[in-house]
Amino acid sequence: MNFFGSIVPTVSGCQYQALGWASFFQVVQNLLNFAVYLAIFFAVLIFAYAGFLWVTNPANPGNKEKGREALMNGVIGLVVVLGAWLIINTIIVALGAGSLGSLTGVFTGGDPCVSFSAAPPATSNSGLTGSTPPASGGASAVQYVGDAVAEVRDESGLLSNMLSCMAGKATFEVTSISDHLITPDGTKTFAQCAAGGQTVGCAHTAHSCHYGGVSCVGQSYAADIRNQSDNAPIIAAAQACGSTWQGPEADHLHISIGKTCGCN
Repeated sequence: MNFFGSIVPTVSGCQYQALGWASFFQVVQNLLNFAVYLAIFFAVLIFAYAGFLWVTNPANPGNKEKGREALMNGVIGLVVVLGAWLIINTIIVALGAGSLGSLTGVFTGGDPCVSFSAAPPATSNSGLTGSTPPASGGASAVQYVGDAVAEVRDESGLLSNMLSCMAGKATFEVTSISDHLITPDGTKTFAQCAAGGQTVGCAHTAHSCHYGGVSCVGQSYAADIRNQSDNAPIIAAAQACGSTWQGPEADHLHISIGKTCGCN
């Protein structure tokens, strides 16, 4: 199809080439255009054949009649194809997909492609979601202590990658990932702690990034890091690795990557 152009449009910025509404109509129009080009091509061949019969056999009534029939069939076929294109194109325009233009016009309007993005994790009724395996050479180098050893199961992929990155730039100990009350036996759930926080006995405030903030409830997007005599390297590492908030809170450092989840 390269001679006539691509039937399926290539849309810049479409991950995995997922086509949207506007691109669908462009495919329809491209198919119609291709059909018209073919009809014109074959019509020219038929007209040439009819003319050949007419000119080379002026005294043969049979060939003259064949030439006349071939000419009429070519005209009728071309009219049918052009009529079909006009009707379908007009219907598409009436639906608001674009504007009627030349045979090579391009429809505009609508989303050219369907974009894909990582969806927030679903809320877990049990309070457990499982953690995303860290990048190579990552979280295995992070030092988890105390409750964080069990809570590592609740790390989001973003948090795991950030801590893995930080581990290559600074030495630190992670003391909290989610909440020691969120356990397999269901003492507390992510939903309960996210909604009530410390008012219902959980360790962090309501809608904390430790619970997924406002829109990512079910995994942790924050880590508490034990204070050291010099926290500057840890803060610098967090900033370099994409942390959206970092700083002291009470007796620890709080590192977060949950801005998109509505928390710090």
